[in-house]
Amino acid sequence: MNKVQIRLFAKCHEKRNLAEYEGHYEEDELLLSELIISVRKLMEYVERIELSLHKK
Repeated sequence: MNKVQIRLFAKCHEKRNLAEYEGHYEEDELLLSELIISVRKLMEYVERIELSLHKK
């Protein structure tokens, strides 16, 4: 993961906490799209690691 992805995940977590604990929710379609793309990339990375571990 790079620094941009880490900041994206942190920002989304912060927004989720605001919605959960303070009732403040503001929909951001661009942020959600970026999150989905980053999560897919992270999942692919984890799957590659798992495959490499199983080959050993």
